[in-house]
Amino acid sequence: MVCATPRRANRYRPRHRSRSSGDVAPVQTWTRTDEWYDFRAQPSGVRVLAEVDESTYTGGSMGTHHPIAWTHGVGAGRSVYIAMGHTEESYAEALFREMLLGALRFTSGDAPTP
Repeated sequence: MVCATPRRANRYRPRHRSRSSGDVAPVQTWTRTDEWYDFRAQPSGVRVLAEVDESTYTGGSMGTHHPIAWTHGVGAGRSVYIAMGHTEESYAEALFREMLLGALRFTSGDAPTP
């Protein structure tokens, strides 16, 4: 991670609009307030599930493809990275909780591999 922006509202944009992404990320776009991380480089060897729309806030430096959630598998292992949840209010959002539940199901093997 290079830097984090102050907490601000912006638009979450799913990369996949069907449940074939392993039921991890919500498939609809939504606006939420959080702290948004810029990474030194795009993650490699992962399946990006969601991006942040940098046109909806200032301070982002990753451009059109700014990943904020992805899955990664190594052998039989599964991991999910979600660069959200930096506000107390996040945990009151139904879509964010849906994403956390999907991540738990995916990593436990209870959801299909995307």
